Amino acid sequence: MNTTDRFLKLGILLFVFSGLFFFASAIVFISNISKTNIENTTDYSILTVPLLLCALLLGMIGYVFYTRSKKQQITLTDIIHKYTKEIVAEITDVRKITTITYTEGSPYRIEAQWYDEKENCIYTFQSQNIWIDPKKYISDTITVRVHPRNHKKYWVDISSIPK
Repeated sequence: MNTTDRFLKLGILLFVFSGLFFFASAIVFISNISKTNIENTTDYSILTVPLLLCALLLGMIGYVFYTRSKKQQITLTDIIHKYTKEIVAEITDVRKITTITYTEGSPYRIEAQWYDEKENCIYTFQSQNIWIDPKKYISDTITVRVHPRNHKKYWVDISSIPK
């Protein structure tokens, strides 16, 4: 869960609990009016209307935020599949990156090329770091998702390689 999701959930809870607080305050205020022997209770009942309206307003805002957050829970994979074009690139190299070392060793990176016939251009793609040797998990080609208008924005699909 990222920071934005945490703040969104905190805001939803804040609105909902504020609405509940105002609603409870209005109920307590109404019950106190009925217990008193004041002849003119209209002055006090005028105060309950704003409390109930605040409760209703804050509760509705919290509900709207909650329903919108549920509708907009899309993943990075959903975005990638919706707004990109899938191409199949030829793997040219699987390179071990020796400049990066951790206790597990050095990561590997897959390099692939794709020839765009429309633009008569060759594009080169690099995968993200892979912490195991991917040679036994890949074939001669790999799927790459690219932005339709800017092929410099891409994502190499290495989901077939175990993590």
